[in-house]
Amino acid sequence: MARLNYDEIEVNSALEQLTQARNTFSSNTGGLTSAISMISGARGAQYIDYSSLSYGPQAATAIAEQVDSISTAIKARVDAVLQYNADYDSMGWGQKLLSTIGMGASKFFEGLFGAGEQIVDGFASVIGWVGGIFSSDFKNAVGEFVKKDYVGDAFQNFYKNTELGQTIVKGSIMGEDSFGAKVFKIAGTAIGYGMAIAAGGGIYGAATGSGWTAGVALAKGSLGAQMFAAAAGGMGANVQASLKSGLSYDESMVQGVKGAAIAAGTVFVVNKALSGVKNMISKYKANHSGTSTLGDNADDMLNNSSGGNGPGGNGPGATGTEDDMTQEALKNSSGGNGPGGNGPGATGT
Repeated sequence: MARLNYDEIEVNSALEQLTQARNTFSSNTGGLTSAISMISGARGAQYIDYSSLSYGPQAATAIAEQVDSISTAIKARVDAVLQYNADYDSMGWGQKLLSTIGMGASKFFEGLFGAGEQIVDGFASVIGWVGGIFSSDFKNAVGEFVKKDYVGDAFQNFYKNTELGQTIVKGSIMGEDSFGAKVFKIAGTAIGYGMAIAAGGGIYGAATGSGWTAGVALAKGSLGAQMFAAAAGGMGANVQASLKSGLSYDESMVQGVKGAAIAAGTVFVVNKALSGVKNMISKYKANHSGTSTLGDNADDMLNNSSGGNGPGGNGPGATGTEDDMTQEALKNSSGGNGPGGNGPGATGT
Protein backbone atom coordinates (compact mmCIF):
# COMPACT_ATOMS: atom_id res chain seq x y z
CA MET A 1 0.00 0.00 0.00
CA ALA A 2 2.93 2.25 -0.71
CA ARG A 3 4.59 4.31 1.99
CA LEU A 4 2.94 4.88 5.35
CA ASN A 5 2.31 8.45 6.43
CA TYR A 6 4.57 9.63 9.22
CA ASP A 7 4.59 13.20 10.60
CA GLU A 8 7.71 13.39 12.72
CA ILE A 9 6.84 16.80 14.19
CA GLU A 10 3.40 15.72 15.43
CA VAL A 11 4.72 12.44 16.83
CA ASN A 12 7.54 14.16 18.71
CA SER A 13 5.09 16.74 20.05
CA ALA A 14 2.82 13.98 21.38
CA LEU A 15 5.74 12.20 23.03
CA GLU A 16 6.86 15.44 24.66
CA GLN A 17 3.39 16.07 26.09
CA LEU A 18 3.27 12.56 27.51
CA THR A 19 6.68 13.04 29.09
CA GLN A 20 5.55 16.29 30.73
CA ALA A 21 2.42 14.60 32.08
CA ARG A 22 4.46 11.71 33.40
CA ASN A 23 6.88 14.06 35.17
CA THR A 24 3.98 15.96 36.72
CA PHE A 25 2.60 12.81 38.33
CA SER A 26 6.03 11.62 39.46
CA SER A 27 7.07 14.95 40.97
CA ASN A 28 3.84 15.32 42.93
CA THR A 29 4.04 11.95 44.69
CA GLY A 30 5.95 13.45 47.60
CA GLY A 31 3.56 16.38 47.81
CA LEU A 32 0.57 14.06 47.98
CA THR A 33 2.17 12.07 50.80
CA SER A 34 2.93 15.26 52.74
CA ALA A 35 -0.62 16.54 52.23
CA ILE A 36 -2.10 13.30 53.53
CA SER A 37 0.09 13.54 56.64
CA MET A 38 -1.10 17.08 57.27
CA ILE A 39 -4.73 15.98 56.94
CA SER A 40 -4.28 13.07 59.34
CA GLY A 41 -2.72 15.38 61.95
CA ALA A 42 -5.32 18.10 61.70
CA ARG A 43 -7.72 18.83 64.58
CA GLY A 44 -10.86 16.73 64.24
CA ALA A 45 -9.28 14.30 61.74
CA GLN A 46 -10.28 11.45 64.00
CA TYR A 47 -13.91 12.10 63.11
CA ILE A 48 -13.46 11.55 59.34
CA ASP A 49 -12.44 8.56 57.24
CA TYR A 50 -9.45 9.57 55.13
CA SER A 51 -8.08 6.07 54.57
CA SER A 52 -8.78 6.23 50.81
CA LEU A 53 -6.40 9.19 50.51
CA SER A 54 -3.49 6.83 51.07
CA TYR A 55 -4.04 5.51 47.55
CA GLY A 56 -3.20 8.91 46.06
CA PRO A 57 0.58 8.45 45.81
CA GLN A 58 0.14 4.91 44.55
CA ALA A 59 -2.29 6.09 41.88
CA ALA A 60 0.12 8.82 40.76
CA THR A 61 2.91 6.26 40.42
CA ALA A 62 0.65 3.85 38.51
CA ILE A 63 -0.42 6.61 36.12
CA ALA A 64 3.19 7.60 35.51
CA GLU A 65 4.04 4.00 34.67
CA GLN A 66 1.08 3.77 32.31
CA VAL A 67 2.20 6.93 30.51
CA ASP A 68 5.64 5.34 30.15
CA SER A 69 4.03 2.30 28.53
CA ILE A 70 2.11 4.48 26.08
CA SER A 71 5.26 6.36 25.11
CA THR A 72 7.13 3.10 24.60
CA ALA A 73 4.35 1.74 22.38
CA ILE A 74 4.35 4.91 20.25
CA LYS A 75 8.12 4.75 19.78
CA ALA A 76 7.89 1.10 18.76
CA ARG A 77 5.19 1.97 16.25
CA VAL A 78 7.33 4.77 14.83
CA ASP A 79 10.26 2.37 14.42
CA ALA A 80 7.99 -0.11 12.61
CA VAL A 81 6.68 2.59 10.24
CA LEU A 82 10.19 3.78 9.43
CA GLN A 83 11.32 0.20 8.76
CA TYR A 84 8.23 -0.41 6.61
CA ASN A 85 8.92 2.68 4.50
CA ALA A 86 12.59 1.73 4.18
CA ASP A 87 11.62 -1.73 2.93
CA TYR A 88 9.21 -0.22 0.42
CA ASP A 89 11.81 2.25 -0.88
CA SER A 90 14.29 -0.60 -1.37
CA MET A 91 11.88 -2.52 -3.63
CA GLY A 92 12.46 -2.45 -7.38
CA TRP A 93 9.77 -1.27 -9.77
CA GLY A 94 9.35 -4.80 -11.06
CA GLN A 95 8.42 -6.06 -7.61
CA LYS A 96 6.09 -3.11 -7.06
CA LEU A 97 4.40 -3.80 -10.39
CA LEU A 98 3.89 -7.47 -9.57
CA SER A 99 2.55 -6.57 -6.12
CA THR A 100 0.14 -4.08 -7.67
CA ILE A 101 -1.09 -6.71 -10.12
CA GLY A 102 -1.47 -9.10 -7.20
CA MET A 103 -3.50 -6.54 -5.28
CA GLY A 104 -5.81 -5.97 -8.24
CA ALA A 105 -6.27 -9.72 -8.73
CA SER A 106 -6.93 -10.40 -5.05
CA LYS A 107 -9.48 -7.58 -4.86
CA PHE A 108 -11.16 -8.87 -8.01
CA PHE A 109 -11.56 -12.35 -6.52
CA GLU A 110 -12.63 -10.87 -3.21
CA GLY A 111 -15.48 -9.17 -5.04
CA LEU A 112 -16.22 -12.29 -7.10
CA PHE A 113 -16.54 -14.59 -4.10
CA GLY A 114 -18.20 -11.85 -2.06
CA ALA A 115 -21.03 -11.67 -4.60
CA GLY A 116 -21.67 -15.38 -4.15
CA GLU A 117 -21.69 -15.03 -0.37
CA GLN A 118 -24.17 -12.15 -0.54
CA ILE A 119 -26.57 -14.18 -2.66
CA VAL A 120 -26.24 -17.24 -0.41
CA ASP A 121 -26.80 -15.05 2.67
CA GLY A 122 -29.92 -13.64 1.05
CA PHE A 123 -31.48 -17.06 0.54
CA ALA A 124 -30.32 -18.21 3.97
CA SER A 125 -31.86 -15.15 5.63
CA VAL A 126 -35.29 -15.91 4.18
CA ILE A 127 -35.01 -19.59 5.06
CA GLY A 128 -33.96 -18.76 8.61
CA TRP A 129 -36.80 -16.30 9.05
CA VAL A 130 -39.41 -18.79 7.81
CA GLY A 131 -37.87 -21.62 9.81
CA GLY A 132 -37.82 -19.41 12.87
CA ILE A 133 -41.58 -19.66 13.00
CA PHE A 134 -41.14 -23.28 14.04
CA SER A 135 -37.75 -23.18 15.80
CA SER A 136 -36.00 -20.20 17.35
CA ASP A 137 -32.80 -22.25 17.66
CA PHE A 138 -32.80 -22.79 13.90
CA LYS A 139 -33.27 -19.07 13.28
CA ASN A 140 -30.45 -18.20 15.66
CA ALA A 141 -28.13 -20.70 13.98
CA VAL A 142 -28.89 -19.25 10.56
CA GLY A 143 -28.37 -15.77 11.97
CA GLU A 144 -24.87 -16.70 13.15
CA PHE A 145 -24.12 -18.14 9.72
CA VAL A 146 -25.27 -15.00 7.90
CA LYS A 147 -23.55 -12.70 10.38
CA LYS A 148 -20.10 -14.10 9.70
CA ASP A 149 -18.25 -12.53 6.76
CA TYR A 150 -16.49 -15.63 5.48
CA VAL A 151 -15.02 -14.08 2.32
CA GLY A 152 -14.01 -10.81 3.95
CA ASP A 153 -12.38 -12.57 6.90
CA ALA A 154 -10.53 -14.98 4.61
CA PHE A 155 -9.03 -12.18 2.52
CA GLN A 156 -8.13 -10.12 5.59
CA ASN A 157 -6.31 -13.15 6.93
CA PHE A 158 -4.54 -13.45 3.57
CA TYR A 159 -3.43 -9.80 3.59
CA LYS A 160 -2.26 -9.77 7.21
CA ASN A 161 -1.14 -13.26 8.12
CA THR A 162 0.44 -14.76 5.01
CA GLU A 163 3.83 -13.94 3.55
CA LEU A 164 2.44 -13.51 0.04
CA GLY A 165 -0.39 -11.27 1.21
CA GLN A 166 1.95 -9.09 3.27
CA THR A 167 4.31 -8.76 0.31
CA ILE A 168 1.45 -7.72 -1.96
CA VAL A 169 0.15 -5.16 0.53
CA LYS A 170 3.60 -3.73 1.20
CA GLY A 171 4.75 -3.51 -2.42
CA SER A 172 1.51 -2.54 -4.16
CA ILE A 173 1.31 1.01 -5.46
CA MET A 174 -2.46 0.63 -5.08
CA GLY A 175 -3.53 0.62 -1.44
CA GLU A 176 -5.78 -2.08 -0.01
CA ASP A 177 -8.65 0.38 0.49
CA SER A 178 -7.78 2.75 -2.35
CA PHE A 179 -10.11 3.80 -5.16
CA GLY A 180 -8.33 1.53 -7.62
CA ALA A 181 -8.70 -1.47 -5.33
CA LYS A 182 -12.42 -0.74 -4.97
CA VAL A 183 -12.79 -0.63 -8.77
CA PHE A 184 -11.28 -4.11 -9.08
CA LYS A 185 -13.52 -5.37 -6.29
CA ILE A 186 -16.64 -3.90 -7.90
CA ALA A 187 -15.67 -5.49 -11.22
CA GLY A 188 -15.33 -8.86 -9.51
CA THR A 189 -18.67 -8.40 -7.78
CA ALA A 190 -20.40 -7.59 -11.08
CA ILE A 191 -18.95 -10.66 -12.78
CA GLY A 192 -19.86 -12.74 -9.75
CA TYR A 193 -23.50 -11.74 -10.09
CA GLY A 194 -23.35 -12.45 -13.81
CA MET A 195 -21.97 -15.93 -13.15
CA ALA A 196 -24.67 -16.57 -10.57
CA ILE A 197 -27.39 -15.54 -13.04
CA ALA A 198 -25.88 -17.76 -15.73
CA ALA A 199 -25.62 -20.71 -13.35
CA GLY A 200 -29.22 -20.27 -12.27
CA GLY A 201 -30.35 -20.13 -15.88
CA GLY A 202 -28.35 -23.22 -16.76
CA ILE A 203 -29.86 -25.18 -13.90
CA TYR A 204 -33.33 -24.05 -14.93
CA GLY A 205 -32.70 -25.04 -18.53
CA ALA A 206 -31.39 -28.46 -17.55
CA ALA A 207 -34.35 -29.05 -15.25
CA THR A 208 -36.95 -28.04 -17.85
CA GLY A 209 -35.34 -29.95 -20.70
CA SER A 210 -34.42 -26.93 -22.82
CA GLY A 211 -30.74 -27.48 -22.10
CA TRP A 212 -28.04 -25.75 -20.08
CA THR A 213 -26.91 -23.41 -22.87
CA ALA A 214 -30.43 -22.29 -23.70
CA GLY A 215 -31.12 -21.67 -20.02
CA VAL A 216 -27.96 -19.58 -19.65
CA ALA A 217 -28.87 -17.48 -22.69
CA LEU A 218 -32.40 -16.99 -21.40
CA ALA A 219 -31.21 -15.90 -17.94
CA LYS A 220 -28.61 -13.46 -19.27
CA GLY A 221 -31.25 -11.71 -21.34
CA SER A 222 -33.87 -11.69 -18.61
CA LEU A 223 -34.37 -8.49 -16.65
CA GLY A 224 -36.33 -10.47 -14.08
CA ALA A 225 -33.38 -12.81 -13.47
CA GLN A 226 -31.05 -9.84 -13.03
CA MET A 227 -33.42 -8.16 -10.59
CA PHE A 228 -33.90 -11.40 -8.65
CA ALA A 229 -30.14 -11.89 -8.22
CA ALA A 230 -29.69 -8.27 -7.18
CA ALA A 231 -32.52 -8.57 -4.66
CA ALA A 232 -30.99 -11.72 -3.15
CA GLY A 233 -27.59 -10.07 -2.85
CA GLY A 234 -29.05 -6.88 -1.44
CA MET A 235 -30.97 -8.90 1.11
CA GLY A 236 -27.90 -10.86 2.20
CA ALA A 237 -25.58 -7.86 2.42
CA ASN A 238 -28.00 -5.77 4.47
CA VAL A 239 -29.04 -8.57 6.83
CA GLN A 240 -25.39 -9.34 7.54
CA ALA A 241 -24.54 -5.69 8.21
CA SER A 242 -27.59 -5.29 10.45
CA LEU A 243 -26.81 -8.41 12.49
CA LYS A 244 -23.25 -7.18 12.97
CA SER A 245 -24.54 -3.84 14.21
CA GLY A 246 -26.49 -5.60 16.98
CA LEU A 247 -30.01 -5.60 15.53
CA SER A 248 -32.25 -8.60 16.11
CA TYR A 249 -32.98 -11.11 13.35
CA ASP A 250 -36.42 -9.65 12.64
CA GLU A 251 -35.08 -6.09 12.61
CA SER A 252 -32.28 -7.19 10.30
CA MET A 253 -34.80 -8.78 7.95
CA VAL A 254 -36.61 -5.45 7.66
CA GLN A 255 -33.35 -3.82 6.61
CA GLY A 256 -32.72 -6.74 4.27
CA VAL A 257 -36.05 -6.25 2.52
CA LYS A 258 -35.25 -2.56 2.06
CA GLY A 259 -31.85 -3.43 0.63
CA ALA A 260 -33.37 -5.99 -1.72
CA ALA A 261 -35.93 -3.48 -3.02
CA ILE A 262 -33.27 -0.83 -3.59
CA ALA A 263 -30.93 -3.27 -5.38
CA ALA A 264 -33.66 -4.66 -7.64
CA GLY A 265 -35.02 -1.18 -8.35
CA THR A 266 -31.57 0.07 -9.27
CA VAL A 267 -31.09 -2.77 -11.75
CA PHE A 268 -34.49 -2.03 -13.29
CA VAL A 269 -33.81 1.69 -13.68
CA VAL A 270 -30.33 1.20 -15.08
CA ASN A 271 -31.54 -1.47 -17.50
CA LYS A 272 -34.36 0.73 -18.78
CA ALA A 273 -32.04 3.71 -19.10
CA LEU A 274 -29.53 1.70 -21.13
CA SER A 275 -32.32 0.31 -23.30
CA GLY A 276 -33.54 3.84 -23.94
CA VAL A 277 -30.09 4.99 -24.97
CA LYS A 278 -29.72 1.96 -27.24
CA ASN A 279 -33.07 2.70 -28.91
CA MET A 280 -32.11 6.33 -29.45
CA ILE A 281 -28.88 5.27 -31.12
CA SER A 282 -30.73 2.78 -33.32
CA LYS A 283 -33.28 5.42 -34.38
CA TYR A 284 -30.53 7.91 -35.10
CA LYS A 285 -28.74 5.39 -37.33
CA ALA A 286 -31.99 4.53 -39.09
CA ASN A 287 -32.82 8.19 -39.74
CA HIS A 288 -29.33 8.90 -41.03
CA SER A 289 -28.74 5.64 -42.91
CA GLY A 290 -28.54 7.48 -46.27
CA THR A 291 -26.02 10.00 -45.03
CA SER A 292 -22.32 9.22 -45.14
CA THR A 293 -19.46 11.17 -43.72
CA LEU A 294 -16.52 12.55 -45.63
CA GLY A 295 -14.37 9.81 -44.18
CA ASP A 296 -16.82 7.14 -45.36
CA ASN A 297 -16.90 8.66 -48.85
CA ALA A 298 -13.13 8.70 -49.02
CA ASP A 299 -12.96 5.06 -47.95
CA ASP A 300 -15.53 4.09 -50.58
CA MET A 301 -13.62 5.91 -53.31
CA LEU A 302 -10.36 4.24 -52.35
CA ASN A 303 -11.95 0.80 -52.12
CA ASN A 304 -13.83 1.08 -55.42
CA SER A 305 -11.45 3.12 -57.58
CA SER A 306 -10.29 0.04 -59.55
CA GLY A 307 -13.81 -0.48 -60.85
CA GLY A 308 -14.90 3.14 -61.14
CA ASN A 309 -17.69 2.77 -58.57
CA GLY A 310 -17.65 6.26 -57.04
CA PRO A 311 -20.93 7.96 -56.14
CA GLY A 312 -23.04 8.05 -59.29
CA GLY A 313 -20.38 6.45 -61.51
CA ASN A 314 -21.38 3.46 -63.62
CA GLY A 315 -18.58 3.06 -66.19
CA PRO A 316 -15.28 1.23 -65.85
CA GLY A 317 -12.48 2.96 -64.02
CA ALA A 318 -9.18 4.17 -65.41
CA THR A 319 -6.80 1.42 -66.48
CA GLY A 320 -3.77 3.38 -67.60
CA THR A 321 -0.34 2.44 -66.37
CA GLU A 322 1.34 5.84 -66.35
CA ASP A 323 0.79 8.37 -63.54
CA ASP A 324 -0.22 11.14 -65.91
CA MET A 325 -2.63 8.84 -67.71
CA THR A 326 -4.15 7.79 -64.39
CA GLN A 327 -4.59 11.37 -63.24
CA GLU A 328 -6.13 12.37 -66.55
CA ALA A 329 -8.46 9.39 -66.43
CA LEU A 330 -9.60 10.30 -62.93
CA LYS A 331 -10.32 13.83 -64.04
CA ASN A 332 -12.10 13.11 -67.29
CA SER A 333 -13.54 9.60 -66.98
CA SER A 334 -17.32 9.92 -66.88
CA GLY A 335 -17.45 6.32 -65.61
CA GLY A 336 -14.60 6.66 -63.16
CA ASN A 337 -14.70 8.05 -59.67
CA GLY A 338 -16.44 11.27 -60.50
CA PRO A 339 -20.08 11.69 -59.53
CA GLY A 340 -22.86 11.43 -62.02
CA GLY A 341 -20.87 9.87 -64.91
CA ASN A 342 -22.37 7.28 -67.27
CA GLY A 343 -19.80 6.97 -70.08
CA PRO A 344 -16.83 4.64 -70.31
CA GLY A 345 -13.69 5.45 -68.39
CA ALA A 346 -10.29 6.27 -69.82
CA THR A 347 -8.24 3.36 -71.09
CA GLY A 348 -4.81 4.82 -71.40
CA THR A 349 -1.87 2.51 -71.70
